[in-house]
Amino acid sequence: MVQNPITAEEESMVDSNTIGPTTRGGIARYEYNFNRDGGAVGAIELRGPILPIGAVIAQAYIDIVTVPVGSGASIALSMIDGTINDADGIGGAPWNAVGTADADAPEIGSEENYFKLTSPRGMRMTIGSAVLTAGRFFVIVRYDFTGN
Repeated sequence: MVQNPITAEEESMVDSNTIGPTTRGGIARYEYNFNRDGGAVGAIELRGPILPIGAVIAQAYIDIVTVPVGSGASIALSMIDGTINDADGIGGAPWNAVGTADADAPEIGSEENYFKLTSPRGMRMTIGSAVLTAGRFFVIVRYDFTGN
């Protein structure tokens, strides 16, 4: 088990944000909420599970509950070994409407853009150009894991 450096509690990749058997993969859910996470320019580690070394990211989408607000701001989403969503201005897709939106990450059956994690990793959000003043969304990631 990994120990959280802030809370000093043990963590594993199984938590309330992970759905399905983790020995073969599953679905991981990450959350951004301006009211808890703030909106400063820079990187924010989103709340959600840490996926293991060897997890293959197979699909991702974004579920926007509250549209992000911030004049001129952009948002990018990534994991250590690949991009979930390129930096996009919040005035356009996928950030400008409530509901679900495809991320730039792989699509099942597309046979491209899959990536395999080389170290344990959660989801990183990078706010660029200007601060956010509102917003809430979830990033849903489907991953496969064979233990390799």
